[in-house]
Amino acid sequence: MSDDETVTNPHRLPRTVTPRHYSIFIHPHLDEHRFEGTVEIEAEVPEAVESIVLHSSGLEITAATVNGESSTFSLDEANDQMTLNSAPSTGSATIEISFNGQFNEKLVGFYLSNFSDDNGVEHQMATTQFEAPYARMAFPCWDEPEYKATFEISLHVPAGLDAVSNARELRRTKNGDGTEIVHFAPTMIMSTYLVAWVIGPLEFSETRMVNDVPLRVVSRPGLGTMSTFALDAAEFALAYFADYFGVPYPGDKVDLIGIPDFAFGAMENLGCITFREAILMVDPAVTTQTEMQRSVDVVNHELAHMWFGDLVTMSWWNGIWLNEAFATFMEMKCTDAFKPQWNRWADFGLSRSAAFSTDALASTRPIEFTVNTPEESEGMFDILTYEKGAAVVRMLEIHLGEDVFRSALRSYMADNAYGNTETTDLWDAIEEKSGQPVREMMDGWIFQGGFPLVTVKVKNNMVTLSQSRFLNAGSEPTDPATVNPVWHTPLRFRMGSDDNVTDGSIVLGAEPVEIDLAGNRWIVVNADGASFVRVAYPPDMLDALSSLSPGQLSDVERYGLIDDAWASVLANRSSTTTFLTLLDSMASETERPVWLRIIAGLSHLDALVTGDARDDFAAIAHDILSPMLANLGLTPVADEPEATRQLRADLVKAMGILAEDRDVQAECQRTVSVGRRDPSLVDPSLMAAAISVAAHVGDETDFDDFAEMYRTSQNPQEQLRYLYSLSAFPSEELTAKLCQMVLAGRVRTQNAPFSLRFALENRFGGRYTWEFIKENWNQLSEMFASGSIGRMLEGLSALDTPEQVLDTATFIADHPVPQAEKQLQQTLEKQRVNAMLRERESARLNAFVTQ
Repeated sequence: MSDDETVTNPHRLPRTVTPRHYSIFIHPHLDEHRFEGTVEIEAEVPEAVESIVLHSSGLEITAATVNGESSTFSLDEANDQMTLNSAPSTGSATIEISFNGQFNEKLVGFYLSNFSDDNGVEHQMATTQFEAPYARMAFPCWDEPEYKATFEISLHVPAGLDAVSNARELRRTKNGDGTEIVHFAPTMIMSTYLVAWVIGPLEFSETRMVNDVPLRVVSRPGLGTMSTFALDAAEFALAYFADYFGVPYPGDKVDLIGIPDFAFGAMENLGCITFREAILMVDPAVTTQTEMQRSVDVVNHELAHMWFGDLVTMSWWNGIWLNEAFATFMEMKCTDAFKPQWNRWADFGLSRSAAFSTDALASTRPIEFTVNTPEESEGMFDILTYEKGAAVVRMLEIHLGEDVFRSALRSYMADNAYGNTETTDLWDAIEEKSGQPVREMMDGWIFQGGFPLVTVKVKNNMVTLSQSRFLNAGSEPTDPATVNPVWHTPLRFRMGSDDNVTDGSIVLGAEPVEIDLAGNRWIVVNADGASFVRVAYPPDMLDALSSLSPGQLSDVERYGLIDDAWASVLANRSSTTTFLTLLDSMASETERPVWLRIIAGLSHLDALVTGDARDDFAAIAHDILSPMLANLGLTPVADEPEATRQLRADLVKAMGILAEDRDVQAECQRTVSVGRRDPSLVDPSLMAAAISVAAHVGDETDFDDFAEMYRTSQNPQEQLRYLYSLSAFPSEELTAKLCQMVLAGRVRTQNAPFSLRFALENRFGGRYTWEFIKENWNQLSEMFASGSIGRMLEGLSALDTPEQVLDTATFIADHPVPQAEKQLQQTLEKQRVNAMLRERESARLNAFVTQ
């Protein structure tokens, strides 16, 4: 957004006064659910002004001075702005504002988090979440990322509690009533959304020094024994990123803090990184590989932000992909280096598939697009910014080569440290180091939505590649300019015949490209899944590729064959019966990433099968799944690879739910019973799978037992397993019990939207859940963070009858959610796509499986 645009946008502050330093004092009154404070701001006034405009939201302003003189002020609540009616002289100004506030109840701004200790005693923690537009709820400020300043924070801490903030602690001042004022060092120059503090009963891990930077994990008391795993990951990541970027960590310490109530996964506040407890606090003895990988990924993501986002920050929220896509990309590079045995880049196919699913819609959006309002900025934190953005960055790195790409990022980081950038600054840095027209190639990927379908045609030993926009059947763009855009697509390919293999690469544009097969029998287009494209092969070539041995195609390539085949079904280019035949042909697969896609494919088909055909489909699923599970066995073997343990659990879950295997279901019930008595007796991955299967066949007694386990468990991962299993019980009556738990506040508001989302996806309880949401819309909207509503409603895509499509569209039109407007457009379009798929394929699939 240009300076001219900011002048005409009422949500943006005028470019007249620039803050340079904040001194913030906060005095919370936890029992009274309120706080008071003062902020002193040193600002530059380059030109004469008649007033000073800054942000304030929901605060009661009790006094204001400019250069020591009392100032009148006015508030613009619609735009979260306050205007000081003072005209300071050109040069500098000292602004001091006193204010009162109420703790926010939607897990943003300055809010309270509650928890119970092992004895059932309730405690409170006061914490912050300021991204995107929420610092203004805690103190008056210039709450836009371009307004960087230093921050010096002092907190009045109640007796018996502790506090942390962005910078190291300087000193404590003791008061006569047992309270303390904790003073923290000034931060580096940074944006307001990165300011943070936490006050409460806190437990601190050991401190580790990484390149002279103190690192520790902070939690509520009682969870400290679960800090070591995240501490190990963070210790590795801090050193990894400092080396990769060639720039030291910019802060003076790093605290990783587990928060009991937290709306997001984590938040990259400089030096004071906040997390959901279930992500940060991990006991490897009872945690699955998937859960541990999630922990490492998020720790790495947030630490990558210390460079991409904190040190170098986007100028405005339209450029948030510069933060989030790169942090997502770097998280995977670091996780892969930390735990190579996890094969992280192969797993990336899973999250990339989710991005494809959204980007195949007419209602998709570019990775970067215009943001005018705070509500629109919240809508940028989605799968397109993160997963598609990371996939496009990965594509560029592979195209340029790792060394060139890293060199360019180092220059970008060094040249823009402590500043703000736009996408063009990144392209400048990469073009300078690579000597290639990166801007010409990449602008199409960043500034237009969608992605290409690369069509492969073979004739007379020549392969012709062409591209067009991939869209699901029923997704029709309304803008003619978006019907068939052009991408400059870097593509790698590999051709082979027997033991002869040839690699190559091209850049595919508007015109088709021909490749000579040169006697080879097959060709893999998009080798190693390097590019963000779908590929459509002719049937004989797809047969040839699916019959190759695992050693001839990588995990990612075999995964891609299945993933692209399902996309072809959604686009009405292929049928569910052809897809099921492909899954059956790949049942000899041995690697977990590919099996995950086979299982997901069976789940897609399971949702379409109805009536008596369900038993026949379950038998087919059994035939596909059971040989591999029999090969692995139900009992873990000492010293077997972690991926093998996780694959066994994946297959057990699929056999119990998709194949309806009674023996597996009974074994899962037994496993849950044993694991509840003594978790050390059961492999964590099997325990997680067994809970899911036991819920799938459970009754009211099981539901009540699982609800009690959720209520009483002190292990964050175990809590979530039992909680989310409550959404999977096979009856409307039990779904109703879950809904009432949510309404009564017995599910944390950070988790409740996901519980309802999963319940919407439940074959037995989805219809009831939607009626419950509609009937209690106002109360749920008050309970949940605004960004959570869109995530909750993603489950609507499973309600795929024409009547449900009409009903949901009508209700959402009458009950808009501005922060999730684009997300809800996409959810409703997915619902329409699924309804058309059911109408087109359900009867065909039923007939096929019963023949």
